[in-house]
Amino acid sequence: MTHFDARVLPTPGHTAGSLTVVTASGQAFVGDLAVNYLPGGRGPFWPPFGESRRPIRDSWQTLRNQGVTTIYPAHGRPFKFEKLPL
Repeated sequence: MTHFDARVLPTPGHTAGSLTVVTASGQAFVGDLAVNYLPGGRGPFWPPFGESRRPIRDSWQTLRNQGVTTIYPAHGRPFKFEKLPL
C-alpha cells in the first residue's frame, strides 16, 4: 500500500457533497469542480453542470487559500491554478 501526504476538503459547487484531495505539494484533484477540455487551449472553464457559480467560486477560493498550485480535473489536462476563470 502506498501512502502520501494529502488532505480531503469539502468543495461544493458541482454538487453539494463534492470533495477535493489536496497534496502537500499543492496539487488538487478536483473531480468536476473544474474542467479543461476546450479545443485550441481555450480552457479551463466553468464546469458545465453545477449548483451555481457562487459555491464553485467559493470552493476555488478555498483551494487558493490552501496554496494549491496545480488543478487535476476529472475532464481534460491538468493546469496551473491561476488559469481558473476567477
